[in-house]
Amino acid sequence: MYFDGVFPSVGRRNTEQSLHDAGLLCPPTDADLLDRYITSFQTFDHLPRMKTVGQSRNSFQR
Repeated sequence: MYFDGVFPSVGRRNTEQSLHDAGLLCPPTDADLLDRYITSFQTFDHLPRMKTVGQSRNSFQR
């Protein structure tokens, strides 16, 4: 590919090792974490609030 050798290789190994060494844990990206982010974005008007249709958590309309 054209960019091979042009840019340095970037990975997450050093970041993960540094977080581990510092005793920091990153939570997995799951539904609860995404709900927390979406709620925060809606609270600060970065995302519009959605109306839930019926009982399904995944069915939305504007």
